[in-house]
Amino acid sequence: MDAANNREMRPVPIERVATEIRDGGSPTLNAMFRSWGAPDPLIVVDPAESDMRESRLVTLLRYWRGMPKVKDLPNCEDLDPIDITSTLGIVMLLEVLETGDDYRYLIYGQEIAERFGRNMVGQRTSDIPTHPSVTALFLACYRVVIDTRRPILTEHSAPPQVSATSWRRLVMPLAGEGGQVERILVGNIPGTWRNPS
Repeated sequence: MDAANNREMRPVPIERVATEIRDGGSPTLNAMFRSWGAPDPLIVVDPAESDMRESRLVTLLRYWRGMPKVKDLPNCEDLDPIDITSTLGIVMLLEVLETGDDYRYLIYGQEIAERFGRNMVGQRTSDIPTHPSVTALFLACYRVVIDTRRPILTEHSAPPQVSATSWRRLVMPLAGEGGQVERILVGNIPGTWRNPS
């Protein structure tokens, strides 16, 4: 599925899905995943370390919590990859574009690129060649992270053309000098290996 088709097929406004997530769950998103036989995605707003179930995500959450703050959020200028070397293969760093309706990948970890089948550095989230339900999940969760200024943990099934069965993602906001969310730090753990179809 190419990026142009992905944009054309997006059936619901992202803000509706984001509002549902903020309210505790997204029936719209669940229906989108069920339409291709996938289970409902897991979404946990402001997760605890015990929710991570993966040591590298715990490392990232602790690092994020310990970073110097601008207002209530870690300062994106203080992000130092040397401090999180053990997690770099699963790290993505996104730049918030325009009014937060899209995001550009500044870092796209090697482990993610290998399992996804491409490196997305320099491209936008809306350009990801995947099922519209997955793009809606990403865009809505990034919107919620910006609005709530809190991290989100998700786990979702991957479409069959991806060599990972699922992705477990920790999404964390980073502020610029003015306090607005300018970057989003993501830890992205691939599930079981499979041959893509």
